[in-house]
Amino acid sequence: VLLVDCDMRKPSVHKNFRITNTYGISNILLQKQKVMDVAHCYNKNLSIITAGKVPPNPAEMLASKAMTAFLKEMKEHFDYIVLDTPPVQAVADAQILSTKVDGTLVVVRAGVTKKDEVQNTVNTLKKVNADIIGTILHAVDNTRNKYQYYYGNE
Repeated sequence: VLLVDCDMRKPSVHKNFRITNTYGISNILLQKQKVMDVAHCYNKNLSIITAGKVPPNPAEMLASKAMTAFLKEMKEHFDYIVLDTPPVQAVADAQILSTKVDGTLVVVRAGVTKKDEVQNTVNTLKKVNADIIGTILHAVDNTRNKYQYYYGNE
């Protein structure tokens, strides 16, 4: 699996995995660094490319032929490529990338993301013909006892 932080405005993958963000996808797209010099081999099944330096034109970089070529090349080396993008409603980056990938997952934060925000996100992605293949619900609070009934605890 290759995880690429495509949120060039507010990158966070490097923080979550505690790796350096000195170089990243922005450097690769500008042809200032090679993939092998930027990718972090996190473990035997996961490689990570961080966002790198914040460029002045992230949307243009992600829409570029260089990004298309990068994804094509990476498909030859990885079974799965996961692109972490900014929120769909914030900037056009996710919409741009959704046209370059095989499928799009909508990430929803439990208890925070509103129903109409999810609907707007789906509608926005449909307008660019994104193939929405699923939803990820994250940050679920499973410390409450409301689910015990389903597991036989009464």
